[in-house]
Amino acid sequence: MDARRLLLAATLPALLAACGEISGWWRTGEVGRALQKALRERASAEIDLRPLTRFSWDELHVFAAPTTPREACRKLRLSKEDCDRKINMTSIRADESLLVFREKERIVHVETLLRANGDFSRSIHLMPFRHGQAVFLVTAGPRPPGGESPLYLHPRGAPEQTDTVPGSGAIQMLPAMPAAPAEPVEPDSRR
Repeated sequence: MDARRLLLAATLPALLAACGEISGWWRTGEVGRALQKALRERASAEIDLRPLTRFSWDELHVFAAPTTPREACRKLRLSKEDCDRKINMTSIRADESLLVFREKERIVHVETLLRANGDFSRSIHLMPFRHGQAVFLVTAGPRPPGGESPLYLHPRGAPEQTDTVPGSGAIQMLPAMPAAPAEPVEPDSRR
């Protein structure tokens, strides 16, 4: 009996880890799996989303936690009925993003993306991403202990947002240009 418990104790952590990976794979859609393959297996420095999608689209919206699906629907100007039909999740987890592809303002594809397979968080302020601008540069963040480096996706040719404190979400503002010097004022000699 002790040998069985020892065996269970030894295999349980591996089984739980595998369940987490299976759960992540199950929650991710076809675009997320294609991104994972291109970014992790091929170590691409640039990724074009167009060949990774098997459907027509003209814009991509990305929503990350703490945005709720309801807030995403409001930003997309969807009715409650359309939202419930198209975006049938209750929350967006901290480790994932919601991808919404539209064509002519009609939703054509919705899926969750594990942020480990491509993180748009540093370029989300440039949204929506247009079909013609679907080429993203890939930059790796610092590798956390025991994990993989986050891979940030930033549209090619767009200005890059930098954090003031890494991960804070605050945008670093450049100093304003100094105003042109004023014309010197002649002192009034009548005093």
